[in-house]
Amino acid sequence: MATKRQFVYTHRSVRKQGLRDGRDWWWKFWPPKWPFRESKESQPSAPQADHAQFEIALKEAAENDMRIVAEEWVSLDKELKPDYCAAVIGWQKAKERADKEGSEVAPAAKRFAEAEQRFFELPSPALDPRWMVLWLIVIGLAELPLNYVVFQLLGQRLRETFLIAGGLALVLPLLAHVFGAALRQTEKSIIDKCLIAAAPIVAFGLLFVIALIREKFFEASSVAETLKVRLTPVQGTVLFLSINVALFFVAMVLSYEGTHPDRRLFSTRRRNLDHARRGLAKESTEAAAAAKQEESTAISLHKKRAARQKAFERAVENAQLICENADSFVGIYRAANLESRRTAEKPACFRLLPPKAELPGSLEQLDWNCDGASRDRS
Repeated sequence: MATKRQFVYTHRSVRKQGLRDGRDWWWKFWPPKWPFRESKESQPSAPQADHAQFEIALKEAAENDMRIVAEEWVSLDKELKPDYCAAVIGWQKAKERADKEGSEVAPAAKRFAEAEQRFFELPSPALDPRWMVLWLIVIGLAELPLNYVVFQLLGQRLRETFLIAGGLALVLPLLAHVFGAALRQTEKSIIDKCLIAAAPIVAFGLLFVIALIREKFFEASSVAETLKVRLTPVQGTVLFLSINVALFFVAMVLSYEGTHPDRRLFSTRRRNLDHARRGLAKESTEAAAAAKQEESTAISLHKKRAARQKAFERAVENAQLICENADSFVGIYRAANLESRRTAEKPACFRLLPPKAELPGSLEQLDWNCDGASRDRS
């Protein structure tokens, strides 16, 4: 339970005391005799070299209040410091474990760092490979309903229609990817040159054959009339080829922009980086857990240290405010004392600085030493 502070002086009471001490008389009502005053010597006297008695009283009252603030801080710190020291010990143990586990995975970490450095030495493709794959899948999915309609019109059954349309939706983006990737290579091998020549021939040939079959079927059947299709067979063929060629071109551009100019070297270094990362993850499972625990204990330590520091600073600020108030009250007392004197002579003690209240030792500096802290809470 906090102790009640005893500093009862106010601006009014201090000024009143200054006026009373500065006068050279006091009230006297008995025995009744006009003007009900009795002479006395002003306090402090003009030659007095020591501080006025009331100034000493103000200083002692301030020190008493600061002592109460210090006692409240010491009582609070009996909880804060053990918590802080327990956090220090917990963090030290976590750091030791993290350092130990980290040293055990140093070779794997070194291999990973080297693989990462070699991989980052290569320039990145203009388009992230993951985005390239995503957009190729989107194009394949866009091809599926178009080709599904085409093969359904050819009179195929539902299962066969899905198989043929799905196969075409897979083959065209794949051929476009092969063509774009091979075309992107700075130094093209014989295989790359063959792929560059064969991929568009196969893709466009396949589309042409499908379009030709579709056109012949429409000419020989009444499906278009049944479905009320207003396109002529030639117009339908051109539309079919245009859409598929456009999708093929888009897929080819995506593959070109998403492929490294030296894809073999890029793939090798990325594969080595993945292997090194997996090896590091495997070797450093315990190290990662230890590092996470160290981070957690460090955050807890920081919070407890900050809480203790702020509580101490608040106590010091309160004590300093009490000291400053005592100094200002001394000034108020002296001004009122001189105001009530009949002579302009200033007491010698008023030339002195106000008596300084001493800050309690427990508020001078915060002790962070945990040697004497209990370790059974760690």
